[in-house]
Amino acid sequence: MTTVSAESRNSARDAAVKVVSARSMVIDGAEVVLTEELRHILHELFQHTADGEDVEIVARAKYLSTQQAAEILRISRPTLVRMLDDGLIPYERRRSHRRISRQALEDYLEAEKTQRARALEDLADTFDPAIEDQPVATR
Repeated sequence: MTTVSAESRNSARDAAVKVVSARSMVIDGAEVVLTEELRHILHELFQHTADGEDVEIVARAKYLSTQQAAEILRISRPTLVRMLDDGLIPYERRRSHRRISRQALEDYLEAEKTQRARALEDLADTFDPAIEDQPVATR
């Protein structure tokens, strides 16, 4: 484990503040345009460095195995395979292996979140305080 020097922490703190509003930056004399997404990524990187945290950059795989996807969904692999076979999440076959795109998994999670919110709203719409506050006769 490496320790972030005080000089690096101070530089990162300054960079974290400046990169938020930066539209471009100059690297080796060449101007590079910063999209909002890049500004966000760089801000996070600089902020963690400024806080003295070790930073590791790991590329996310575009396609996931059924085990990886099941772990993200917090379900068993056999349950995920049934969902794939039922067409709930699109996938590709590579030889005998199923591969799920990260985007398809994120789309599924977003759809589930929306469906849960809608179900909760529907349930809230059925609530009638006038009825709910009445005692229930049991005899």
